[in-house]
Amino acid sequence: MGMPRSLSLACRCLAAASVCLVFGLGGAYQARADKPFTGPNQLIVYFADKTVGSVVFEFEEDGDALIVASRLMIEEKDGEKVLYSRREERREVWRAGKFESFTNKVQEGERSYNVSGVAIGGRLAVSGPNGTVFAPKDAIPTTYWHIPDNRHAGIVNVLTGAVGSGDVVELPPVPVRVNGEEIQARHFLMTGFLNRSLYYGPENRWLGMRHLGADGRMVEFRPE
Repeated sequence: MGMPRSLSLACRCLAAASVCLVFGLGGAYQARADKPFTGPNQLIVYFADKTVGSVVFEFEEDGDALIVASRLMIEEKDGEKVLYSRREERREVWRAGKFESFTNKVQEGERSYNVSGVAIGGRLAVSGPNGTVFAPKDAIPTTYWHIPDNRHAGIVNVLTGAVGSGDVVELPPVPVRVNGEEIQARHFLMTGFLNRSLYYGPENRWLGMRHLGADGRMVEFRPE
């Protein structure tokens, strides 16, 4: 399946619905927590080909810890009228290749709240506005920056703190255009609790995502 346009990607927040981040399942907290590329990485967010925001990732190594900071900003307007807005400030900590914790500060319209997760014993405790739930020990929270392996997946919505499950399957590579150059991207399909197409390039770099929003529009994240 080829990707339309330069690279259709997206972790998109549906206008009035939630943007979900998926946690691919890894063996005993092992996910691909290696540093996929250096420097900040930015993807542009689109709702039905309309630019509505961006997400930026930064990676920092501190001894055996990898700290992943990401900022998601979305604002959809009709003229001067704001139809939907959301900001997220997220932070993940991986130590010796194992997931340790994440936090997410959310501002959605006029509403503010926090979502967090921490590995406790053999489980992942996820706390959000609706309380605390526990995910299986091998459900790893992520913001799509690392490649998910083929597997049954524990899925955590870091916007709401909800937990579910699904499957991740690698499909044949697809040609995508990045900065005017065509490359073969690895293509993963995530189904179940969340349905996403995810794309990755050289050095495991996340190239984008696409999925249908609750309102039927295509949500995409694409490289600059």
